[in-house]
Amino acid sequence: MSSEPINKPAEPEISLAERVFWLFVRVVICVVLIALFIWFVRPKPGVVDFDISGDTMGTLYHVILAGVPEYEDKTAVETEIQRELDKIDSLMSTFKDDSEVSRFNVSESTDWFTVSAETAEVVALAIDVSRLTDGAFDVTVAPLAALWGFDSKASHAQEPPTQDVIDNTLKSVGWQHLEVRREPPAIKKSLPQLQIDLSGIAKGYAVDAVAALLERKKITNYLVEIGGEVRTSGTKQAGVAWVAGIENPVLDDQKDATVFTKVEMKNNALATSGDYRSYRSFDTLRVSHIIDPRTGSPLERMTTEVAGHSTSVSIIDPDEHLASVSILAPKCAKADALATAMFVLGETKATELAEKEKIPMLMLYRNKNVNTRIRTVESKTFPKTR
Repeated sequence: MSSEPINKPAEPEISLAERVFWLFVRVVICVVLIALFIWFVRPKPGVVDFDISGDTMGTLYHVILAGVPEYEDKTAVETEIQRELDKIDSLMSTFKDDSEVSRFNVSESTDWFTVSAETAEVVALAIDVSRLTDGAFDVTVAPLAALWGFDSKASHAQEPPTQDVIDNTLKSVGWQHLEVRREPPAIKKSLPQLQIDLSGIAKGYAVDAVAALLERKKITNYLVEIGGEVRTSGTKQAGVAWVAGIENPVLDDQKDATVFTKVEMKNNALATSGDYRSYRSFDTLRVSHIIDPRTGSPLERMTTEVAGHSTSVSIIDPDEHLASVSILAPKCAKADALATAMFVLGETKATELAEKEKIPMLMLYRNKNVNTRIRTVESKTFPKTR
């Protein structure tokens, strides 16, 4: 058997260029691996919580920022928040004579009235909610608020207005007489005497504006609260959910405020409208600031007997009546407006609307007997409370 040598094929020669290329690849891989190692083992920057509070719109605000990098300038954030709130107040307040709303109210022109984009946005949303609720929410209620002493010039009349005065004032009210355009932003009245009051939606809008400011700064874990209206995003540190409390709707002269129940918040807003904080007392009546724009009268029960006085104040069952309505929504402005609207609509119509539109709603009914348990009415979409 022959034992001739086996000829192996010659190995291909690697060119200098190829050697350089593969050397370069190895170096790049090493650099990337080293960089990743340094990234994962580097000391993590510290995080802190910011707690910010102040005054706005005649009430208090509270902002909590969770897990903010420790290098973030808290004072700068505080300044930006306050500047944003001051801007909204200067545009929409009826307590400032030079605000856009005040100037619109004193004007009797029926031409387009130039306003900021912010005011136009709020009026547009207000009209949408008015349409949705068949006028139960109506920002043109301003003359009625003044009539009952809930405006910036709050009257000190000892008697409520007569039915004739209410009926005459109603002639200057109606959301159908208000128009808005977004570009260029302006609002318009078809009745020269028409006036608007954005207090039923402005605080909610201000909450949303602060939330938008924080998100522009890449701050995504926060709770913003203005006068009881709340919006949250993300969680607290360690992934703990934000929780908002719904107040026990006791009257101010009964006892200090307590929490009736708590709601776990999930990137949404909560607003409550109630009869137990802002009210007026006449010699014969205690009336809520919540006015039914369709009748011109506040929604509140009589406190003492009325003799010989003609008025259309809604006298609700003296044993039990609606004390508060809480609404959950993606944004606080809409929750704010809907809470007022649902209060005006009352249990039957509000429940029908909430179920039809899938609006999370909680109504609390207070009994004159303080030992009687608060009655609750919940829509199907309202989350379980704690």
